[in-house]
Amino acid sequence: MARLWQSGCLALCFFFLSCQKSSDTETANAVTPIPVDVEKVPVTGTPSKVLLQTLSGSDPATFNPLLSEDTTSSAMVGLITDGLTTFNPLTETIEPALAKSWDICPDHLEYTFYLRQGVHWSDGVSFTADDVIFTWNTLYRKKPHPDTGEPIYEYPIRAPFSHQIEGIEYQYEKIDRYTVRFRTSQIHAPFLLFAGGMNVLPKHVLETAVEDGTFMDQWSSSTAIHHPEQIISIGPYVLESYRPGERILFRKNPHYWKVDVDGQRLPYTEKLIYRLLKDGNATTIAFAEGKTDLESIRPDDLSWVQLSARKHRFTLHSQGPSPSNSFIFFNQNTGKDSKGNPLVEPHKLKWFRLKAFRQAISYALNRPGIIDSVLFGKGFPLYGYISQGQPFWFNPAIKTYPYNPEKALQLLQSEGFQKRGEQLYDSSGNPVVFSLITNQGNDVRQEICTIFQSDMRRIGIAVEIKYLDFNALVTKLNDRFDYEAILLGLGGGAPDPSASKDILMSGGRLHMWFPKQKTPSTDWEARIDQLMIAQEKTIDPLERKKIFDQVQVIMSEQMPLIFTVTPQVYTGIKDKWQNLALPSGGSAAWNQPSWYTLSPGS
Repeated sequence: MARLWQSGCLALCFFFLSCQKSSDTETANAVTPIPVDVEKVPVTGTPSKVLLQTLSGSDPATFNPLLSEDTTSSAMVGLITDGLTTFNPLTETIEPALAKSWDICPDHLEYTFYLRQGVHWSDGVSFTADDVIFTWNTLYRKKPHPDTGEPIYEYPIRAPFSHQIEGIEYQYEKIDRYTVRFRTSQIHAPFLLFAGGMNVLPKHVLETAVEDGTFMDQWSSSTAIHHPEQIISIGPYVLESYRPGERILFRKNPHYWKVDVDGQRLPYTEKLIYRLLKDGNATTIAFAEGKTDLESIRPDDLSWVQLSARKHRFTLHSQGPSPSNSFIFFNQNTGKDSKGNPLVEPHKLKWFRLKAFRQAISYALNRPGIIDSVLFGKGFPLYGYISQGQPFWFNPAIKTYPYNPEKALQLLQSEGFQKRGEQLYDSSGNPVVFSLITNQGNDVRQEICTIFQSDMRRIGIAVEIKYLDFNALVTKLNDRFDYEAILLGLGGGAPDPSASKDILMSGGRLHMWFPKQKTPSTDWEARIDQLMIAQEKTIDPLERKKIFDQVQVIMSEQMPLIFTVTPQVYTGIKDKWQNLALPSGGSAAWNQPSWYTLSPGS
């Protein structure tokens, strides 16, 4: 995870051009003038025709920035949206985006953003402070709870944690057409990343839908299929067409607000084409056969893919340990279903909520075996929430769990479990058996499940493996809570501990093992809540790290998420692409609008 920045009460001003006014009445039929406050990117290049990629797994569930949760949807949303600020993974700093500069008051409780003038949405309508205010009004919009009448967020995916301080919302106001001001109730260290990075919505397009209650249906997959022109962009690309299970096509946004040193509007690439494939193996094969330009390559595929590098003129780039994590977790939810039945069988719930049981499972998991057999030696054991791919926030002093099935059995026996023959039983005579779910189409996760099943068999635990469509799995996890154990993973996410509040804090909707708790169900969860709040109240990144280190220690001790391994990151890119700037562990395409090919038009 990236090192944070420090800000004083300074106006962080960046390059802009002379103050010419641009019209609000321009349409998408004509390219708008270069914005007054243009972002001039220090690159030079030539127009390029198309960049071909593949996406594996589920199709995007939505193109709506306030509703996207899965990685596919988020990747597509990232092409058509922008925030006031953005994070540069190379310099590890917050940089201007739709805001050209900002002031921060000495007490760090007030932020004033100065928006770029002359920026237009892809339909030619001007971007102004009204869009920013509309976005936050929508984010914080509430409705009565259907049972209690208590006000609840209408669109809860984004609002509750990342954009609050101990339940208190940001205050915000429009100062003038190109200035907005935010106030916080107390110091909120990640404000520029989260509030500044919030994707801005077009008021002129979506305001009616918010008011008439149809916002949840806006920019849906159905919209993308039948009316892609309704999805208005302020990012580098515009959605042109979407055929489910086949492809997604984006074209260059002719109104994009970045230009190169010669004044040529970015992106250089005219079209992006994503082929949609269910099987991750198929995406790798397509790249190795020269059919695509960019692909993340798994460590187990490196050798055979490399054989085609000279023929199809591509290079495999190593980017260090992945910032992502992978883990197994048990259902610790003490609640009941709609019929009044326990969500988890009581005797199994007792196992799952027992720290010694979770630690025993961690000791029994052969991480070196997974690295050797699944990742071909190109990976790292993972014992805590932050991986080695996030070096600033990574805490090397957490509790580790070297492979030790004997110690696992000793821990279980100390809690009354006994192994009779090949089967482990609890103190009440129940055989220790549970099901483990992961998403189909992910070979690495499926192979980890198979190894986990074998490892558990060695200590007498029987594991039934089930594979589900990813969206069906998410429904079980977030809505129905009817599972016993799940294997999932998280991407690196935003480079800040507060990106994980919804996961680590007991009231979070993504607190996977027991979400949306009204009060913490354990003392250690309450302590994590306190620490997560405390780390936001200091601007000093080193002080924040000390606090977040404690969170990592608790997570490694309690093991609510039993971490597995993280791979070395490899990205394959066709040699024809120039202006690459590959960050350690992160997305190779973060600066893709600046890419171009040596042969114009290719």
